Amino acid sequence: IASICPKTLEAGAVDFGYRPAVSAIIDRLKEALNEKCLPRKLSPDESQQVPCKIIEAVPPEQTSLGGCGRAGRADAEDLVTKAVKQELTRTGVCGGETERNCDDYTYCEILQLTGDGLTACLNEPAPKVTGWCYVDDAQGNPELVAGCPQSSRQVLRFFGEEAETPAKGATTFIACKGASLEDTAVTALK
Repeated sequence: IASICPKTLEAGAVDFGYRPAVSAIIDRLKEALNEKCLPRKLSPDESQQVPCKIIEAVPPEQTSLGGCGRAGRADAEDLVTKAVKQELTRTGVCGGETERNCDDYTYCEILQLTGDGLTACLNEPAPKVTGWCYVDDAQGNPELVAGCPQSSRQVLRFFGEEAETPAKGATTFIACKGASLEDTAVTALK
């Protein structure tokens, strides 16, 4: 049992206001995120990749995770990082009046699986890989999307054999290519 009342009223503190409660909710949502049915299809290319990037925004208090050198990660591109920072600021996670600098976060791309890792992610219930893949009723094991409604038979699957994926405490976003890179929009994965 926990109180919903804010414990710390210092805006720059890690446990300011409702952050601890919201962080706990986000952690639980992340568990539910993996293999959640998606409302719309993505368009995989001939190599079964989708034109999207998954970005983790890791808060400064989680620096012990090791940055973007962890398995299944790479430094996020500047354009996508800029869009993620704007979304974090818009939602009050950092920037603005929060006294938390968005530049202090680490922005990593969770790499989309390729080759044998991708094949395992598309077909096996619990592959031993680190990264993510997109499965729908036209690519991969149909049993992996069988529990989804007919109109939403597509999922993102995350696995972290070598590093927790997505990282605990991180806010995770998806950015898919739109009409132009200047219009890069990011959406928090919930």
